Amino acid sequence: MKYELPNAIWLSWKAPIKQQGRQGSSGDIIGKPERPTILDQKSKGFTQSERKEIMGKLNVLSNSCAHLGCPVRWMSDKQLYLCPCHGGLYDINGGWVGGPPPRGMYRYTEAEVREDGKLYVRHAFNIEPGLDKQQPYVV
Repeated sequence: MKYELPNAIWLSWKAPIKQQGRQGSSGDIIGKPERPTILDQKSKGFTQSERKEIMGKLNVLSNSCAHLGCPVRWMSDKQLYLCPCHGGLYDINGGWVGGPPPRGMYRYTEAEVREDGKLYVRHAFNIEPGLDKQQPYVV
């Protein structure tokens, strides 16, 4: 059985950061997101190495705030994700920037671009040791 969850996942190209902190990048983006150049040439028929390059530059993030699970929204004018419930802020990579969340956004750890060019994501997250009781909500 196949389920589609519109807006349950945020995708963005990774942007270089100045320094990775304990909870995230603290918003210190130092460059533009890095979209793979292979995407300018084709949209399917990717080799294994091309798929690896694409996944290495792609953020696959849950739309759930790490605070209480409200769905976050992208604010293009600020270049930040915002949780409208309590004001949590995250950078384009999902790193914590401000507000009450205890960490950055949840990342999907089981995602892949296949040869057909489609992204497939399995419901599995990066749960830090000691936080294994804290799971994101699926909206």
